[in-house]
This record gives sequence, C-alpha cells and structure tokens, in this order.
Amino acid sequence: MKVSSTIGSLSSSDDYKNHLIAVNDSLNSSHSSSNDSESKYDFESAYQLMLESNRMLKEMDEEIQATHKFVSELYSKKFPELEALVPHKIDYIKTVKIIGNEMDLTLVDLNSVLSSSLVMIVAVAGSTTDGQQLSEFELNECFRGCDEILRLDHDKMRTLTFIESMMNKIAPNLCAMTGSSIAAQLIGLAGGLQALAQMPACNVQVMGQQKSFGMGLSNIAASNMPHIGILHYCDIVQSCPPFLRRKALKMMAGKVSLAARVDCHQSSVSHLADGV
Repeated sequence: MKVSSTIGSLSSSDDYKNHLIAVNDSLNSSHSSSNDSESKYDFESAYQLMLESNRMLKEMDEEIQATHKFVSELYSKKFPELEALVPHKIDYIKTVKIIGNEMDLTLVDLNSVLSSSLVMIVAVAGSTTDGQQLSEFELNECFRGCDEILRLDHDKMRTLTFIESMMNKIAPNLCAMTGSSIAAQLIGLAGGLQALAQMPACNVQVMGQQKSFGMGLSNIAASNMPHIGILHYCDIVQSCPPFLRRKALKMMAGKVSLAARVDCHQSSVSHLADGV
C-alpha cells in the first residue's frame, strides 16, 4: 500500500498559513484609503510580501510536482495511460477525481475538464486499459493528494494575483515592458528592485537560465542555451522571428535595466516626498 505522510506538509505549515493571510489581507485592502504615513508603511510591507511570495510560489510548485508524482504513481494501477494522455497537471488531477474507480468511462462526464476530442481519446484508452480498481484506502490516498494539489493551485493563483497587482505600483515601467509575471520574477531573482536597477544588462539577460525562475512557473522550462534567461520568454522577444530573438533579447536586457533604474528612482523620490 502506497501512502505519503508528506501530503499537506506545506499547506499545513504556519509559514504558509501566515503568508496566505497576509496576501489576502493585502488584496482586500489594496483599494482602501489611508493617511500618508500608513500608506508608506503598507507599501513597504506589501513590497516585502511580494518578495516573499516569489519564494513561496516556488515551494508551491515543488509541492505540486511531488504530490502529482505520488498521485500519478498510485493511479497508474487503475489507468496507466492517463498521465500521458493528459499531460497538464491540474487537468490530470481533475480527471482522476471525476473518474475515480469507475471502469466504464462511458458513464463518466469529462467535458467540464477536457476538450471533446481528448475526452474521446481518454474514453477509448479507458476501454482497453489493463488497469485494475484501487482499494478503498488507495483511492482515498489518491483523492487526498488530488485535493491538496487543487488547494495549492488555488492559493498559487491568489498569490499571483497579488504579485501582479503590486507590480503595477512598484515597477510600472518594467511591468509595461516585460509583463507583470516576468517583471516579478526578475525582481525576485535580483533580490529587490534596487538590486535589479544596479545590475548590468549582461547579467539581466541571463537571469534564471539554469534552474527555476523564482516565481515557480513550472510551465516554462529553464533553458540550457547560453545567454538566455527568463527575459527570453517575454512577449516582445517571443514576437520576433526566431533568428532575431537573441539580438532582441540583448536589446531588451538593456532597456529593462534602464526601466528598473527609472522605477527605482521614482520609488525613492516618492518615499522621500512621503517623509517630508
């Protein structure tokens, strides 16, 4: 019997719970008015929370990856072909929850999760699979893993919403150039907006090229190509023809460095004005 005692270890930790409370409080109070000194305090707190969110998102992705592996290994006894047919992790988990222990897939409605063509493929594969039903204990463990992944994914989307809302306030120029997600990743990897502003363009160009990008965006594969980091995946670079993307990336890195310096300077001036 396969069992995992680590399921829910992240979401049940005090650090995780406190982080989500802070994110939700920040989102709920983002449009409320306050005096100047309180606004300055709220901005500084939210900025530090955004940097912390980068770390937490990476941990969420790692937990989703580990739990998905546990579920897929366990459910492969029932439907070994399903993981290859539904590669998207969340769609796979939702499909597992709907199918459960049902062997006759004509009795299962998957249209709320999968496209009609994929539903047909899954149904055909399910009719010819050599899989066997799970025991009650195995099925409960499988569903426990599924529920944990869906909970983490919901919290991840909530945290991403907070980060994107903060980016437009913290670094509007950088956000306009790269998009809020890439901008947040760059700031998180650099260790803050000021650190990014002090970084030369050649370093900005290769940030995040080896491992995960800090934001925990698992759907973007890290590149092993030299001189290519997360900035390579911004819309402006990707909109260029493939043979021009390396040159566009180099130019974009220079512009990003300038944008970060402008945003950092504006933030410093704003804080100085608040204190006068």
